Amino acid sequence: MDRLTWRTRDFLDRSLSRCRLAPPDVLRPSAVTDYRRTTVVALSGEERVTIDHGLVGYRGDWEVRMRPNVVLLEVKTRGGLTTTERRLHALGVREARFSKYAAALAALEPDLRGNRWHRAMGHCMDHPSRVRHPKDAVAGD
Repeated sequence: MDRLTWRTRDFLDRSLSRCRLAPPDVLRPSAVTDYRRTTVVALSGEERVTIDHGLVGYRGDWEVRMRPNVVLLEVKTRGGLTTTERRLHALGVREARFSKYAAALAALEPDLRGNRWHRAMGHCMDHPSRVRHPKDAVAGD
C-alpha cells in the first residue's frame, strides 16, 4: 500500500505539529517496499522471531529485490540471550543493523549521502532494474 490512511495522515500531522513543523500539503512516497513475513513465537513468551523474505523496493520506474536465497531474521526478546540467539551465534550468524526501507531506498538512490547500508545491501540485494509493466511484456516472455 503506497497511500496514507486518514488515521496515518492525522498521526503524521499531529506529530509534526508537536515538533512545530508545518505538515506538507502533498506527500509522495520516496520509495515503496513490500515483503513477506513469517513470525514464530515461543510458547514461553520469552521470544519472538520474525523471518522476512521476498523484499522488493520500488522508486519510480526502478525496483530492487532481495536475493531469493536470503532472509532477514530478527529475534525479539524480553532481555538476555535466548536459546535461538545462542544457536545462531554458534552457527556464526552475527547481528547486523538493517532497515528494509533504508536499504531499498539506498539501492535505488546510490548517491545518497552517508549511506551506511551499502555493505549489508551487497550481501542480500540484487542490483536495481527497470520495472517491467504488463504493457511492456512481449509475447513469449
